[in-house]
Amino acid sequence: MTSGPRRTTAGPYTLPPAPAGPEQPAGPVSRARLRSAEHAVRR
Repeated sequence: MTSGPRRTTAGPYTLPPAPAGPEQPAGPVSRARLRSAEHAVRR
C-alpha cells in the first residue's frame, strides 16, 4: 500500500483530477466539494 504518495490517507485526494479541475479554488471549500463528489459517485 506504500507504492506512492497517492495513498497517504488522503481520501478526497485519491480521486482522479477530472472532478477536481482547476475550476475549483484551493482550500477547505475544494476539499468539501471533493468529499461531496466522492459521496455522490459512491452512491
